[in-house]
Amino acid sequence: NLAPKSLLEMVSKGKNLKSLKVEPLAPSVKILEITKSLTSEECSVIGGLGGIEIIEEVKNGSTGTMPGPAFPEVFREIIRRFENKDERSARLLFNKVLPLLVFSNRDMATFLFVQKYILVRRGVLKGTDLRMPSSQLRAGVEEELVSILDVIDFDSIVEECQ
Repeated sequence: NLAPKSLLEMVSKGKNLKSLKVEPLAPSVKILEITKSLTSEECSVIGGLGGIEIIEEVKNGSTGTMPGPAFPEVFREIIRRFENKDERSARLLFNKVLPLLVFSNRDMATFLFVQKYILVRRGVLKGTDLRMPSSQLRAGVEEELVSILDVIDFDSIVEECQ
């Protein structure tokens, strides 16, 4: 939650600071404020907030986003399409996963559960248990997630991005 001016001061004084992750609400706005005063050699800037503003973040100078580990190839493909001057295609792909991103960003417990659930589904993890101090997962989250993954045809999205 530091102001862009404070972050820029840290970059100018910190010899080992090579990257910033910007994750307030509306990270793309703050990213623009920061990147218009930086060179890429000084520091790279990445977005967060589960990738919900990935296209705007990249438009505003970020080098990417750090959305969680469950489906990085989708975010990579969105950025690739945007960098190849195909913003329409990047937005169409983004819109396919948008219901999942919105659902994931309800709260941290939901975000972590979604990441773990997809990683279990992909054969990376064996379970979805959340360890403390995570808040209690509310009832019905798994059922909602299964429905969203089915409706957006998540597996075909991932396949499209490989």
